[in-house]
Amino acid sequence: MDRVEIQGLQGRLHDAKRGLLDLPHSERLRAMVLQERCTAIGGPRGKYRIANGQLWLQGLYRCGGDVDLRDVYPDSRGPMLATWVTGELVAELGRFVCHATDGTSVFEKSARITVESGKVTALNYDAPVPAKACARSAP
Repeated sequence: MDRVEIQGLQGRLHDAKRGLLDLPHSERLRAMVLQERCTAIGGPRGKYRIANGQLWLQGLYRCGGDVDLRDVYPDSRGPMLATWVTGELVAELGRFVCHATDGTSVFEKSARITVESGKVTALNYDAPVPAKACARSAP
């Protein structure tokens, strides 16, 4: 999963329809994916932040740790506006609360984010899941 920070809360981020977010093409990224020995996260994943109504790629990470953006995108001089991202995204923020009766994970907060070429056009927080919806609580 990709990671995200929104208003100080950190969590997981994914596309509501496709799952993992795409990253811009780079031969260095392609080489990293081919060399990746960890399949748990599917190669380098993005670390995003929503700030000032925009979605920013802050960095990358993989099983071995963080990857500086300049190692993959040498022309970047810092966070990159995620102009390649368009669609409905889901963020699961804060601490893990429980597994719902349908098997999905429940977090403190979840948000639906509409993005158009890196610009956040809507950010709506879902109502918290009531405790009775939990199949079992977090340890």
